[in-house]
Amino acid sequence: MLRLQTSLNRRGFPCPRCARTFHTSGGMSRHYRLECVDLPRFKCPHCDMRSKYTQAVYRHIRAKHRNMELRFVKLY
Repeated sequence: MLRLQTSLNRRGFPCPRCARTFHTSGGMSRHYRLECVDLPRFKCPHCDMRSKYTQAVYRHIRAKHRNMELRFVKLY
């Protein structure tokens, strides 16, 4: 199994900014566009919590800011 994973990683699609390798070009593109940025793109409107994923901000608001408006701020 280890031999198979190693050969897949060599033939995968590497991210130009970090050391991660992906099985598909679409996976690498999504990672590069959404995850491999300097700062998280989404922010909680009620505090300083930031995330790269909207789902994480929604989950944070539901857990930490009950009865508050359920939305997020897109930073860029």
